[in-house]
Amino acid sequence: MSDRQYEVIVTDQAVEQLQATKHYYTFRLHAKDAANDFIDLMEGTFTDLGAFPKRGRPVPDEPWHSEGVRMRPIKNHSVYYWIDEDELKVWITAVIDERMDQKKQLKKMKMK
Repeated sequence: MSDRQYEVIVTDQAVEQLQATKHYYTFRLHAKDAANDFIDLMEGTFTDLGAFPKRGRPVPDEPWHSEGVRMRPIKNHSVYYWIDEDELKVWITAVIDERMDQKKQLKKMKMK
């Protein structure tokens, strides 16, 4: 177990993806409780990554592998992030629904 705690930074892009998913649950599915549960689950996941950043697996595809991007599956979404060991930060860069084309979405991903 690591004694280090990493600061978790959620990029604007990831925030927009979270908001879009919450909006979908709330207004398209009329499932406000599910929307809130989703946000709670993601917030818990982000906190967990601050304590255990290597829990996710490295993305095998290039160029993301070389850039140190990792992925952690959470229910029907994939949380993408990278670890800044020098600054002790975890950058959450994307939260993508598993039904979407992951590589296509990753190509749109900004690292910060």
